Amino acid sequence: MAVTIAEDTLLVLAPPQMDLARSEQLLHQNGVKHYRCEDVAELAALAPMAGGAMVSEDSLVGVDTGALVRMLEGQPPWSDFPFLMVVERNDDADDDERLERFAKLGNVTFVEQPYLPFCFIGNVKTMLNSRQRQYRARRQFENMARVDLDLASGLERQRLLVRELHHRVKNTLATVQALMSSTARSSLTVEEFRQALLGRISAMAHVHEVLTEDKWQEAPLRALFASQLEPEAGPDFKGEARIDGPDIKIPSHLAVPLGMAVHELTINALKYGALSQAGGTVAVSWEVEAAPERMMLRIEWREEGGPPTPVPRRRGFGSQFLERVLRQQAAADVELNYHPAGLQVIIHMPLPERTSFHLFTDA
Repeated sequence: MAVTIAEDTLLVLAPPQMDLARSEQLLHQNGVKHYRCEDVAELAALAPMAGGAMVSEDSLVGVDTGALVRMLEGQPPWSDFPFLMVVERNDDADDDERLERFAKLGNVTFVEQPYLPFCFIGNVKTMLNSRQRQYRARRQFENMARVDLDLASGLERQRLLVRELHHRVKNTLATVQALMSSTARSSLTVEEFRQALLGRISAMAHVHEVLTEDKWQEAPLRALFASQLEPEAGPDFKGEARIDGPDIKIPSHLAVPLGMAVHELTINALKYGALSQAGGTVAVSWEVEAAPERMMLRIEWREEGGPPTPVPRRRGFGSQFLERVLRQQAAADVELNYHPAGLQVIIHMPLPERTSFHLFTDA
């Protein structure tokens, strides 16, 4: 069974015949946690998580210390595992030879038997304290590494955001340029051009506001329609608009062209359709439909109570935007029906696989 020890535990390695009663009593009296290892291999396995080791000189005689040496050689930069080597007094022994024998252990303090209790405990606590400073250094290194990792990750996110911002600015400028060109071709006077262009740029800004609230990832469909209908609710807004459908969010690459399409429908209804006279209504509804390959979003714009809606003799900017831009940018199918009772527009738009929605309308 695996042994778990605390960072302030003293490991003890001594021959079975060695009497450790006095040493263990002193350790216990001074609140020093200790664990007696069975052999050098167990000492080597537990040392990386311990506070130090008290080792008798005799316990290393004639024993393979390879595992212990490999552990010491593989220590991380913050670690210098400490040993308290208990040696017997021997005036005939070669001190240089003894020092050479233990040099491979590195951080060794020697205590000679019989020892004075306060010297023994003083050496033990000094060793454990030095090991605790090593552990604190390790935690500081780990914290610094995490900070460096977080900084590197933050810089990478910043680079991604800058690239994304650059991409979106280019797209926005290209969209504005296309709006200017298309609006100029469909306008008969400078004032008409100015009014139409300002309205379309304002509509695009409203779509961006909706997207900004969700970090430019998705736009709630209800908020998207409201962003185009509510700003137009001025003196010219004589009818009523109703918005109904399940809660659904669509990604930004679909929200921008759809929002612009709703703006064109709103302006057309204000000028020529159901919102141009009292009693007229615009009902906007949507639902999610199952299709063989992916879910489809079905949007219906229905006008009633307005003036008769004849089929236009020429296709204006709004009709072209609905039929061409929505098809190109959103892969949508658009159906325009000029009923006598009012315009009906049906849009079928494929939804990405991860679109978030639930099929419950508000009560």
